[in-house]
Amino acid sequence: MPSPSDFIVTPRFRPVVHVLTPTFFDLDGNNMFYGGAERYLIELARLLDELGFEMLIYQSGSTNWVRYYQDVRVIGLDLQGKPEKLSEEYHRQAGPAALVIYSPFSLATKQAPQNSVGISHGVFWDLPSYKPRIPWLRHPFRDNNLLRSISRLAGLVSVDTNTINWIRATDYSHASRCVYIPNFVDTAVFHPNPERRPDPSRLVVVYPRRLYSPRGFGLVAQILPEFLEKHPQVDFHFVGKANPQETLQVQEFVRLYPGRVRWYSLPPEQMQTAYQEADIALIPTLHSEGTSLSCLEALASGNVVIATNVGGLPNLVIDGFNGLLIDPQAESLREALEQVVSDAGLRERLRRSAVEVAQAFDIERWRSRWRCLLQERLSGVAAGRPGGGASRKIRCALFPATPGFSWLEAGERFQNLANALARLGVDTYVYHTARLAAAEHLHILAGDKDELFLTHPAVIITHPRQYAEISRYPDPFVVYDVPPQFDTPGGAPPEGKDLAAHLLLLSHADLLLVSAQTLAQKLEQQGMPFVFAPAGSNTADFVAAFRSQKGFQESLNE
Repeated sequence: MPSPSDFIVTPRFRPVVHVLTPTFFDLDGNNMFYGGAERYLIELARLLDELGFEMLIYQSGSTNWVRYYQDVRVIGLDLQGKPEKLSEEYHRQAGPAALVIYSPFSLATKQAPQNSVGISHGVFWDLPSYKPRIPWLRHPFRDNNLLRSISRLAGLVSVDTNTINWIRATDYSHASRCVYIPNFVDTAVFHPNPERRPDPSRLVVVYPRRLYSPRGFGLVAQILPEFLEKHPQVDFHFVGKANPQETLQVQEFVRLYPGRVRWYSLPPEQMQTAYQEADIALIPTLHSEGTSLSCLEALASGNVVIATNVGGLPNLVIDGFNGLLIDPQAESLREALEQVVSDAGLRERLRRSAVEVAQAFDIERWRSRWRCLLQERLSGVAAGRPGGGASRKIRCALFPATPGFSWLEAGERFQNLANALARLGVDTYVYHTARLAAAEHLHILAGDKDELFLTHPAVIITHPRQYAEISRYPDPFVVYDVPPQFDTPGGAPPEGKDLAAHLLLLSHADLLLVSAQTLAQKLEQQGMPFVFAPAGSNTADFVAAFRSQKGFQESLNE
């Protein structure tokens, strides 16, 4: 749990590793993509944290912005609608790093540092829409742009053998740069639910990935209506975010088959619940696939996996042993589903073998291989304190009392508070009715659109009606800025639900901001943590008040 002394960004004492990737959040920084590539980087950030390094992720943005996922800082670069400028803008704006990781490797340009690493999450140049930036030369299977990117790297980590075989077949001289580190599954988290007993009279089919064409959503959509009509004991769960067209399709399925078709998304930390409710998992990829995290998680959870023979999936599924491997066609998918739905004995055999095979891809093996690679690449860099950097940095989520306020109308108390925190170097997120351009450490969000993925944040409540906002965040440090009308003599006291929430906040908030001397004296007698900030306080007053907190100066000097 943070304390008032943590309201400061201490000087960085750990070297940083940069990751350049097209998208981790969407271009506005609104929502994190819950895909395999994003989850891969989350685990990589945890490993770097243990080694004493901090990961910073740079990505494409519609404006310049800063977000967090847990303790991972994500920086959006304003590309002005030109995604091809990502590498150029990164190398122009970003500072030095102990190591740069390009995810995918094709982002490596001639500006790439000598000691940099690329990641291939699978062949993506099999997409029908893929076009190399320069013409293919001399050989119909030779993409010189990709090969040039590889040549600029000290190493290339591939999650599958498909990429490595392509490199060997096109230019064998680059093969020595490749390291095969297949994807992972945390078998301590993803495992069969011991309390769930398979019911042959009711089967749940899960599609646990993004709903869009390359991941085979169209194949499932083709067979779903007829299959549901034929098999009334089968339900379908779609678990993932969707593109606009697919959103309309899946919403229509939910409407037509209430209770039998569900659609929802889960953060990575909760995905195991989707598999533990399912019997059969569909991984019907068409293009751009490595060793799918979804496939591994389904195997480890004891689902019967039906996967296409695309990309790195054949590295995971042995047809007829731990799953079914099919051609990427709707009819093949329908036939495989018919087979496993009608044969309970087959389901049980595949389920047992799936769990066994998944053990070979346990996350600890992945971590061990990446740890060796990172230690080699970072051998000349002095590491910082393991596990001690990013988690100490406090971020604030501030909820103004008036939802429809205009940030441009200066002088509001919460604006002074937000400005004070930003001056202290604290990344502060203020919910607004419309997103505005961010200043340094101050970010104005659209409350009905943006999601914040903060761990242990300071949640600043400026009115009792916002009490429920606290539940958005795990283990928050709650600051209650008591409305001046509530704590000054002659002010209007809260009523009804507001009164109940007001009393709860007074009793349980970790820090109170008060404007009335009488309330400050009462809190002091009770030994409660508070900052006295009279009405009309300006930014300098708030800075002085926070600096007066016990331990604050010590944080500044670390």
